[in-house]
Amino acid sequence: RVALVDAVVGFDVTPDLLEVARGTHVVLEVVNEGNEDHDLAVEGGAKTRTLGPGQAQRLNLGTVTGDRAGWCTLPNHKVAGMTLDIRVVDASATRHIELEAA
Repeated sequence: RVALVDAVVGFDVTPDLLEVARGTHVVLEVVNEGNEDHDLAVEGGAKTRTLGPGQAQRLNLGTVTGDRAGWCTLPNHKVAGMTLDIRVVDASATRHIELEAA
């Protein structure tokens, strides 16, 4: 689950770092927990629609084999801190984390 939130100063994506084993099929449950519209785009072309407060969408990234960056594409949101880093790690260096829909 990835939450898009309005913070006291700027905006935030929580968590802002995901570590996944190389070759993992990643599906994110993106939820707008803020009071403004947000979206999430990830390198490689995956992007949610614009999500109003309380709305959610699953974002299928497919099989992840390299690091990717994600961000809110709405004006000034990326520079305000709405970013996500997806870091690929060796399978033996990470524990199994299952991302479930809320």
